[in-house]
Amino acid sequence: MEPLSIGPKWVEVNLDAIKYNYEQIRLGLNKNVRLLGVVKADAYGLGALEVAHTLEKLGVEMLGVTTVQEGSGLRKGHIAVPILVFGPFLPEDVKTILEDELTVTLANYESLNWLKEALSESKRTVRVHLKHSCNE
Repeated sequence: MEPLSIGPKWVEVNLDAIKYNYEQIRLGLNKNVRLLGVVKADAYGLGALEVAHTLEKLGVEMLGVTTVQEGSGLRKGHIAVPILVFGPFLPEDVKTILEDELTVTLANYESLNWLKEALSESKRTVRVHLKHSCNE
C-alpha cells in the first residue's frame, strides 16, 4: 500500500506564542514550582534550539530531551540551563554526559555502573534522575 500524499508540509514557529504560553503557565503556579521545558524530537518539529533559547531567556529551570545527542546539541548551541535526558544511554555516551554536564535518567544498575566507572577516573560529578519501575 502506498503512503497517502497530502501535498507540501511546513510548520511556522511563533516564538511569541511560546513565550505567551510559558508566561500563562508561570502565572498559575506557585513561585517555588520549577518548570522543565520539553524540547525533545527537535521540540516536536518546532526547532529545539530556537525554542530552548526562548525558554531559557524566559527563565525555565530545566530542559528535557530524549537522547544524549539532543542534549549535547543544545550545549553546542550555547544552552546553559540544566538538561535532563529522559531516555536510556549507552556506555559510549558517558564521556559526552560528563563533558556537557547533562542530567541523565537512571533506570537500571548497568547504567549506574557505567557512570560509577567513569566517575572513578575523573574529578567530575553527574546529576541523575532516578526512574523507578514497579515491574522490577
